[in-house]
This record gives sequence, C-alpha cells and structure tokens, in this order.
Amino acid sequence: MKSDTSNRFAYIETRLQWGDGLTARELAETFRLTRQTAQGLIDEYRRRYPGNLHFDPSVKKQLPGESFSPRHISKDAGHFLDYLRGHELVGYYLDQSEWSELSLVDVDRFTRPKLNFSNTRELLASLRNRHSLRVTYRAKTRHLDRDICPHSIIFASNRYHVRAYCHLSGHFLDLVISRIDNFRASQEPWVPSSQDGEWNGYADIVFTVNHSLPHPSVVAIRMDYGLKESENLTVTCRKALAFYVRRELLAVDLKYGMPRWVEVTASS
Repeated sequence: MKSDTSNRFAYIETRLQWGDGLTARELAETFRLTRQTAQGLIDEYRRRYPGNLHFDPSVKKQLPGESFSPRHISKDAGHFLDYLRGHELVGYYLDQSEWSELSLVDVDRFTRPKLNFSNTRELLASLRNRHSLRVTYRAKTRHLDRDICPHSIIFASNRYHVRAYCHLSGHFLDLVISRIDNFRASQEPWVPSSQDGEWNGYADIVFTVNHSLPHPSVVAIRMDYGLKESENLTVTCRKALAFYVRRELLAVDLKYGMPRWVEVTASS
C-alpha cells in the first residue's frame, strides 16, 4: 500500500499530467491538510524531482516542468481512464474525494447481475481462509450441489466469476457468482491454486481485423488498438481466461452481422 506521501505525490502528478495544473489550496482540500502543510509537500516534491514542477505566476499554479517525468503514476492514457472508471465505482462504496474534475460514467454497471450480500460474504471468507464450501450452483440447464475450493475472482463479460476446484467434476472451473447459492461447510480437502495448470499457464492469442468488414471500419478498429496495416493483435493472458478474450473479440457485431476480429493462431 502506498504511504501518505506517495499517495499525495501521485495526486500532484495526476494534476500535472492530466489536469490543468495544481495549487496548494487544491492539494490541501483534497487531503484535508492545512495550506502550509500542502505547500510543504509541493516544495518536497520539487526537491525530490527537480525539473518536474514549474510555477507559473500568470495563472498562480504549479505546471509540468519542461523535463516532467512522473514517478508515481503511469503515462498510459488507458490506465488513467481505467483509474477514472475505478474511482467512479469506488464512489458507490465509500465517500472519497475525487482527484479529477472529469466525469466518467460506467454504463456496464446498469446491466450487471446483482450479488447476494450473505452469499458473497461466505465466498470471500472461503477465499481468505482457504476452506472448502458446499454450494448449489444454478446453471441455465440444471442445478447441482458442488464442493468447491475457490482461489480467485474474475471479472469478465460484465459479470463476477470465481475460479475454483470442483470436487464433483474433478476440474478447476469458473462459476458465475450471482448463480451460487445455499452455502454450507464442506468436508472435502482444500485444493490449492498451485494445482490449477490453466490458471498458472499463459497463452498468446493472435487476432487480425476481419477484412470482410467495410474498409473504413477496418481502419477504425486498427486505430482503436494502435495497429499498423500489417500488424495483428496479440493478447497474452492466463489460459483459463482465453475463453473470455475470444468471446469478447470474436462476438458478432450486430451492425454488420459478423465478428470484428478473426483468430489467426494461438500458442502456449
């Protein structure tokens, strides 16, 4: 976990890199500091990272210096938007000051399956304490009692899943959390994640844009992923997650009646 100082330095860099600069008052209000303490933090940041800050008296703000290079945050634009999305979601859980004046709305949240409070508590306790559970899993085709040993939570296809060893099937599999019910203790032995070969192994999955799409769409999709005309998209992920990657990228585009991508090859 970041220290208070590192967290505040990350805020300073966020305002420098993605905002319109920083004042001691803004820093003080965000972290509930005195203005003197906030100014001291700015001075300490300038001392540690010379060249990263420049005070512009015309706007009375700290701006990025000519040699600005962040030390506490990522330069990746996608990571910043992920942060905004994550912070928007955190706002539904606790009262926390926002670091950015920008607004981002997570529309996927509106269609996400609902999670049962008690069931989720039981599942998280099992994950923390590593004890097996007997549950009823209500799949689309049938309802089965299973003894499971959960080890990881997955968010894919706008749903939360749990990766677990299933004593009934004798395999590790993914279960949609909203479909797990009727929790009780299990006498089955715990099976650790170290035995989950699909989870611990990785695969490269290679895709190319579907050239059956209209040419402007092909160009736009390449632009989405920063690909040149001859380049393919390679996704490296846990083997256990490859199904979700394929389902997302190979899904049929409703506008064109065909997928946007075509898988070229897959290798371990």
